[in-house]
Amino acid sequence: RRQFLRTIEYGYLPAFELTYENSSLLTDTFWYRLYSSQYRDWVDRVVAEYRTVVEELGDLQSRFIQDHARVAPGVYQVTYDDGTRVVVNYNEQPYALGDGTVVEGLDYAVIRTRVAGR
Repeated sequence: RRQFLRTIEYGYLPAFELTYENSSLLTDTFWYRLYSSQYRDWVDRVVAEYRTVVEELGDLQSRFIQDHARVAPGVYQVTYDDGTRVVVNYNEQPYALGDGTVVEGLDYAVIRTRVAGR
């Protein structure tokens, strides 16, 4: 979950290294570090993460990050050039922003406040 939150924080698309066969076949190869890579084990998660990013954050892919700041221990806020803020909470307990928005533990919130003229 934390790795997925990191992709949200930095505006990345999720990335996976998947194989058709069981990763145990890679033991004596360059790819020996792929402990669990068989696509059948990951396909539901891959689809869910991509769907989340595209549906909830897809419009931000063409935006510029204007600010990236730690607002509390384990809580980061990213502000885009259109005024949208994405707050990521790596803690297990909820975090309340000053505007009343609550970001649940191990979750994120998208706050859409458009800048005039954009």
